[in-house]
Amino acid sequence: MKTFGLAACLFTLCFGSLVFAEDAAAPTDGPVAKIAKAPAVETKSAMMVASAFVKAADFAPEGGWKDTDFEAAINSMVMAGSTRVMEYLGAKGLESTGPMFAVWYEDPTTTKPGDWTSKWCIPIAADNEPTALVSVEKMPEMQAITCTYEGHPQTAMPAWQEIQKYAETNGYMWTGAPMEVYHTVGEQKPDAPGWKVEIVWPAMKKEAPPPKKSTKLSPVCPSKLRISFGGRAERPEHIAPAF
Repeated sequence: MKTFGLAACLFTLCFGSLVFAEDAAAPTDGPVAKIAKAPAVETKSAMMVASAFVKAADFAPEGGWKDTDFEAAINSMVMAGSTRVMEYLGAKGLESTGPMFAVWYEDPTTTKPGDWTSKWCIPIAADNEPTALVSVEKMPEMQAITCTYEGHPQTAMPAWQEIQKYAETNGYMWTGAPMEVYHTVGEQKPDAPGWKVEIVWPAMKKEAPPPKKSTKLSPVCPSKLRISFGGRAERPEHIAPAF
């Protein structure tokens, strides 16, 4: 079964998503992931998934996570979320219909480790009974900006920068939390081959401001002038990364 093939990747995935916390301020020296597919807008099909939502706070040591505990906090979510959803497929005798992916809800550069949350998902063929730890949900069709890179996630900051640059340049705004789809995984070394990860970030085109309007003053106005006033609507603020 594909389910048990995923189990072999569990400890490889652990530590794999530290790109969010570490690369935000990391130097560019050392290995850098190769962008295999440049950022582009895609429509992702709806899918049924088994998902496990986890909170870093639930796995905190006595006294809670410290502000410097980003690595341990993320690893706790990776281990708990991926294990729960894989064990669910195994117990139900289900096969996955696609690669595992993670949804990252907070930006670790602005959120304390104890407040981080994530959701671990595996696509399945049909609806099924949920459990106390695993939900079964249908993810709707979505428009997203995607970018695929080859390399360890800890080396993927250029891919994240490119996808954000694409959104800003082309007038897109984020509409949901970003996802990492783990198509293939490799060893736990920054220069290890075998990694292929797709970033999927829900987005939509920003609305264009309406054309400017003008009005004419009453004839009794001493200036006898036409006065134009801005009818420009507020543009949506750029949504900061939610991962």
